Order: sequence, then structure tokens, then C-alpha cells
Amino acid sequence: MLLPGQQQTRTFRFEMSKDQLDEFDLSKYIQTPEKDQTELLSPDDVLHKLVPVVIKSTSAGLRNCYLTEKSCSYLAAVLTSQFSHLKHLYLGDNDLRDSGVELLCSGLKHPNCKLETLQLDRCKLTEKSCSYLESALISDSCLEYLSLKFNGLKDTDVEQLSKLEADHFYKLERLEWR
Repeated sequence: MLLPGQQQTRTFRFEMSKDQLDEFDLSKYIQTPEKDQTELLSPDDVLHKLVPVVIKSTSAGLRNCYLTEKSCSYLAAVLTSQFSHLKHLYLGDNDLRDSGVELLCSGLKHPNCKLETLQLDRCKLTEKSCSYLESALISDSCLEYLSLKFNGLKDTDVEQLSKLEADHFYKLERLEWR
């Protein structure tokens, strides 16, 4: 509970043209909290406020932004939006885990999703993530390039994804995981 005089009004304003953006880089808007700066928005909350910008972007660089699985639900909403222009999503070096990938895959499965490139390097993924991704890819996903490097995945973990890459029925053209 805040006492009178302790309340602070926070505004968040981001101006952009109505035109589509080529690339959005979230790291420019994330501040890591220093000592005694607990009032800063979390990176997940910053992304939530910038969802309209991500929707207008063709490419979103969200690498090493301290994002968690919470952000994946916002990104799934972006992927399902009929107004989304997003084709390239770079999420490497975030703590997304399997639960985050599961949320993200709900967006990948949606007919409105136009995503062609997804990079999930160093996101603490396991075999479960690969099964979520496989399910998304066989649901007529547009994904052509998938990177899962530096997650410690084994051959058996990505075996099904490798088969999809080799099958010309699916759009996945390139899978990187080592």
C-alpha cells in the first residue's frame, strides 16, 4: 500500500509513423535495474507496452533482453493478429524455457501467422520444446528457418524436426541446433 505522496504517475509514450517498420530492437528500450531502482518496468512489461510496435515490424530483435515465458504470450498475440507484419523473430539469450515455447507455438499455429524466421538460441530449451515446435510446424506454419543452437539439445531431441526439414511438404528449409 502506498501512502499519499508516494504515488508516482508513469507514462509510456512511443511515437512512430503509421507505416510498417523494417526492424524493431527491444534492447534499446530495456534498462537493467541498478541498486535502488526497483520502480523500472520489467522487460516483459516493456514488451507488453510495445506490442503495437512489434505488430507493425517486419523483424523484431529481442535478443538478450531478459525476457521470460510471460513475453511469449504477448508474442503469440502478435503472431495471431491479422494486422501483424512480423516475419523474423530473434529471441536468443532469453529465459523462455519450454513453457514459453509452448505459448509461442500457439501463435505459430494460427492461420494469421506470417513468421518465416525464428531464432531461439540459448533459451534453456529441452526436448519438450522440440515437440511443441513440431506440432506448430505440421499445422501449416510459414516457418522456413529455425535456430535452436546452444540449448544442449541431442540428436534424439530434434529428430522429428530434422525429418520435417527434409520433407518437401513442410516449409521448414533450414534447422540449426548445434
